[in-house]
Amino acid sequence: MLPQFEQVAFVTKDMARTIEQLGASGSALDWVRDRVDAIHLYLMEPSTLSFQVKLAFNYQLIDGIEVELIELVQGKSIQIWDEPQSLSHLGYHVPDAESGPAEEPMQEELKKWIAFGCPIRQLSQTVLHTGTTRRYRYAFADTRHLFGTYVKIIQRIAKSDDVEISIKEAKQAYDWLKEQV
Repeated sequence: MLPQFEQVAFVTKDMARTIEQLGASGSALDWVRDRVDAIHLYLMEPSTLSFQVKLAFNYQLIDGIEVELIELVQGKSIQIWDEPQSLSHLGYHVPDAESGPAEEPMQEELKKWIAFGCPIRQLSQTVLHTGTTRRYRYAFADTRHLFGTYVKIIQRIAKSDDVEISIKEAKQAYDWLKEQV
């Protein structure tokens, strides 16, 4: 059974212009903005170790769905496709985790997608948000052959002002995911 998707995300090359165009319908839309630094814990394809994105979230465009806009600032992420304006992913949350890079229930979700023939292309963790002290761990399952886009599995992890991520945590996540593929 498929999860209940809570998020639909789009890549944009110009966040301000996209927000302006979406508001052209005459509706007053509220956007929550964030700038995020994240590190890759696992990548199927070689890439940069870290990346930075601008994000904007809206909860009014689609009833019951979080709309996310993503603009790449630096680095590389699987969620940023080559097309200048495109669908990035469908997303959903798993229960929160206090610590550990690939704890239950994240592990169980990743196992389901792998068993379904959808390899995990990226596992990342945020280290700094401008809008919150909360951190997130998320993975991208390659579901392009099913949905034409990726599925993002999102897990909130312990709130922290500490931007240091231990090498041990990253290695545990990498080792666990490598065993699965």
